[in-house]
Amino acid sequence: NIHGQKGIKVVYYDKACNNIVTFPKKDVTDGYVLFTCVRRGRAERGFLEELKSVCDRPEVGLACARVYDSRGRLSHEVEMAGVRSPFSLSVKGLRRGYLGYFHRACLQQEILGITDCFFMRAELFSRLARLYREESCKETGLTVDWLAEKVRSMGFWVVYDPWAVLNEGK
Repeated sequence: NIHGQKGIKVVYYDKACNNIVTFPKKDVTDGYVLFTCVRRGRAERGFLEELKSVCDRPEVGLACARVYDSRGRLSHEVEMAGVRSPFSLSVKGLRRGYLGYFHRACLQQEILGITDCFFMRAELFSRLARLYREESCKETGLTVDWLAEKVRSMGFWVVYDPWAVLNEGK
């Protein structure tokens, strides 16, 4: 269960609505923020601890989970940093237990985008919220893609953590 965890704010976004994120009503300054588009999901054992351990590394801005859809297939693409297409894209749709091209589905790695569930430190999220308010992108709305892009432009890594697994419910 990802709800009710002390020090973690859960923020939902909707993939059908261009991945727009609604800011929490009050600033989140302590702990962590978990972003997900999975409304009914089951986190596997150690899910939050795994994401926290990756996110606590000073060079990491976002820690992305491995998310399986209701059919037991990976629901997202993992685009590796530093690898050219089509070899950088290789895991969306893989069934549980399949490792993908060069085992990419089960390797912790820096990625360019995000998955359907990601985690960040609250203080970094507050910095991004202030930056968002200062920029003139309010007409498009705050998207998860904007968050990932800003995190990378600030010099932080976006890391895929295959050991933090979230299963979408039916």
